[in-house]
Amino acid sequence: MLDVCGFLEKMRGGLLPALICFSLCSGHGLKTGAPPWFAAESETNQLTTESEASFSTQLSMDSLHLVHVKLLAADLLTLTPRHTSPASFVRCGRTVARAEVVGIVVSRDRREKFLRFLVDDGTGCIPCVLWLNHRYLNANSSSDSDPTGEMALKMSEVVRLGTLLRVRGRIVMYRGAIQIAARDVVLEEDPNVEVLHWLQCVHMAKECYDLPLPSA
Repeated sequence: MLDVCGFLEKMRGGLLPALICFSLCSGHGLKTGAPPWFAAESETNQLTTESEASFSTQLSMDSLHLVHVKLLAADLLTLTPRHTSPASFVRCGRTVARAEVVGIVVSRDRREKFLRFLVDDGTGCIPCVLWLNHRYLNANSSSDSDPTGEMALKMSEVVRLGTLLRVRGRIVMYRGAIQIAARDVVLEEDPNVEVLHWLQCVHMAKECYDLPLPSA
């Protein structure tokens, strides 16, 4: 009859560790080398690094992300966001980060630290935000993309319902929606400026924005 107690004692004492060692070395069961979770994490990090390197190379070849791209609301609000810092977006394979829009103010919401308003250009309504708190700007934004508090207060005075404005600024995401963090807000007194902006948007899209990335 099998001595169960003796068998278990042998397993604890040396037989079981020996079997595990044999399994590891011979490739049965668990395999030698790095654990699966470590390999998966390393592969993910490698892909992320390669993606960041590819994105940096693309930016060095394309200067479109440095300028304020003339866009209509229909184009601006359908941009594809990139997971980069600072935020950037894709249009026809080209990276854009700043925009210029022209339209009529149809909504205005003034708060202590910011002014939120909607600009309607005939193809859609573009959410815009103008930060008014100078301390907030210094703590959370770069000086080359936002006005000072004093300039922002002066700009906010021209944002009135029914006025025609030209707005330039960085494209950002807020609660899953695209909006413009305004840098410049200019009152346009000539109504023909809006039509001219439409024509410029069409022309620039055809001659520049929709063209493939220039080769090195």
